[in-house]
Amino acid sequence: MYGEKQKNGLLSEAMVSTELLRRNIPFSIPYGSFNEYDLVIETSSGFKAIQIKTCYWDNSKNRFIVSLCTTHRRGGETLKNKKYKSDSFDYLIAVCHNPIAYYIIPIDKIAGRRSLTLYPSGVPQSSVGNPRYEGMDNLEAFNGSWEQLL
Repeated sequence: MYGEKQKNGLLSEAMVSTELLRRNIPFSIPYGSFNEYDLVIETSSGFKAIQIKTCYWDNSKNRFIVSLCTTHRRGGETLKNKKYKSDSFDYLIAVCHNPIAYYIIPIDKIAGRRSLTLYPSGVPQSSVGNPRYEGMDNLEAFNGSWEQLL
């Protein structure tokens, strides 16, 4: 039986696979779950590793959050809360289920971070002009930016 987190992760992977098929972007899914990426796409500039993450709603702050920490086993050792490095994969695809949104973000924009804040329905008025929000990397430009993968 799958837990809720596992089901959401599988759903996000299926949604990205469907979108790649719809857009005629060739991809392969590696055997096993030993890598820091979920699938590999074929682009005009070669193969690119893709990590897929699910957005989760944070009621307390009215925003979507994407965790960028992972747990992996390597050589019998479990690495918990490990942040992704610049060579972990090429692109992150963050998937929001409701509303449906896909953020295609290059690794160099997020490497070393613990999480992302996303606003697929638009940045709330309460954040506009807020110095704390203005200082953040604006990742909204990556919402639906599939053309990066061609």
